[in-house]
Amino acid sequence: MKNIKRYATSLLFTVMALHAEVKNDPYETKSLIAIEGGYSFESKSDTNRNFGVKVGAQSNNYRIFLGARKIENAPQEAIYAYGVDLEHLFNFSKYVNLYMGISGGAANIEEESSNKYKKYYGGDVGLNFHLDKLVDFETGARTLKIESMENISLGYVSIIIKYNMN
Repeated sequence: MKNIKRYATSLLFTVMALHAEVKNDPYETKSLIAIEGGYSFESKSDTNRNFGVKVGAQSNNYRIFLGARKIENAPQEAIYAYGVDLEHLFNFSKYVNLYMGISGGAANIEEESSNKYKKYYGGDVGLNFHLDKLVDFETGARTLKIESMENISLGYVSIIIKYNMN
């Protein structure tokens, strides 16, 4: 767990430093922070929600997030996923864009008797609505494949705050 936290912190500070170095940015990059919540499509329990936080950066056509999510999905009590999302933005409108992405990281599966860390990978797709210059509303679907588990499919919504780190 310490190594994952160190790696995530190092990656975050690297992204922030690289972003701060850009002067007269032709790509109009923005820093991002987001809160997301949603439901698992396949859960067999009544508590099938997921929620998380993400921080990242965005250019005209790409964005990257470091994220942490809690997924409540039967038969496990909870899955804590820590990872990176890389997304391509298809800008077909001034008010909305389509995004598609890939993700990967580590998942802590909390079962009744033990905690296990496993690698995961997956993808997401959705629509990003521009409420104004600083706030986006996002709705999408994500699938995750965690080692030695079945795929988990999630629907989610996010509020994304965009800002400059100058």
